[in-house]
Amino acid sequence: MVRGRRRYRAAVVGAVGVSYAIDVVCLAFFWWAGQVPPAVVLGYACAGLGHVVIFSTLHLSGLSDRSRAPHLTVWQMGFTIVVQLTAIAYAPQIKAFFLAVIFIIFSFGVMRLSMRATLLVWFLTCVAIGAVLAVFPAAVVTPSLAPGTPLEVAAVSVSFGLVLLRCVLITYYATSLRARMMRQTANLADQVQAVQELATHDRLTGALNRHAVSSILEDQIHLAKRKSAESAVAMIDVDQFKALNDRFGHLIGDAVLRQVVATFETCLRPTDKLARYGGDEFLLLMPYTSLTAARSVVERLRIAVAEFDWRTTAAGLKVSVSIGVTNVTAEDAVDGALTRADECLYQAKHAGRNQMCWRFAA
Repeated sequence: MVRGRRRYRAAVVGAVGVSYAIDVVCLAFFWWAGQVPPAVVLGYACAGLGHVVIFSTLHLSGLSDRSRAPHLTVWQMGFTIVVQLTAIAYAPQIKAFFLAVIFIIFSFGVMRLSMRATLLVWFLTCVAIGAVLAVFPAAVVTPSLAPGTPLEVAAVSVSFGLVLLRCVLITYYATSLRARMMRQTANLADQVQAVQELATHDRLTGALNRHAVSSILEDQIHLAKRKSAESAVAMIDVDQFKALNDRFGHLIGDAVLRQVVATFETCLRPTDKLARYGGDEFLLLMPYTSLTAARSVVERLRIAVAEFDWRTTAAGLKVSVSIGVTNVTAEDAVDGALTRADECLYQAKHAGRNQMCWRFAA
């Protein structure tokens, strides 16, 4: 991972080197047109090579990792801007070309700089340009890129065409980079959601898990204390599930649990919270629900499971559930409400199963 990041940063420096090479080609045109001496072309080429060697070495060696900004963007921008200002001093007759290159430098650099850093570099660059023009008066009075011969026209046209092309490519790169970051952000959000789903939901049935619903029950108890809000809780158990597993196999047993949850969900209200509490045991929390209303809800669940055509799951299969339900009061602790519901469930099973038992809190 670390080596990959270093290679990527070195590759970005390589792209800067390609930009230098394009500038050298443009300067060669100007030399051919007789507007600049060969020393300017050679000096610019050496500066570009030096940039690539220096910053690639810093990245590949890992020395740039010690910096708070390992891409060394500000340093690279500063180096390249100094090269342009030096070139203006030695070839003021084509200063507009070098000033245009500064636009490219900023277009590329600001993608990795904060607004504050960008404005600071901008300010220093403006001061430096003013200083160069003041120290080298010829850079001010000499006409810039005033073409005369066909060769000079070609040099100007090609140089500005390549400057414009690089600006377009950098803009396209920035757009594609932004789109990639948005995709990565979306993927990360999906992954976070999936992790949260795994943390709060049962993998087999898709219902909430025990931890998640226990937290919700605690919230309901606190709400009951603050606002006297009614709520109810039910413990639900699939009747003779072990025998069902032994007879039909665990795959059918898993299918039964999934179908039980799916059947429950057709009867539950949006505010109801269903969780898989154990192997074949479920916990149903019904916020803002009186015990009388809760009894109606869980009775619908019991009937729906008993009347479901289980032959579609396995021939000869019959499934029923037993339910214990109680109300939750402000005086309750979580364990107290669950214990009461569990005792009601025990009564329902010993009373013959496939039925619901209930009890008010004392």
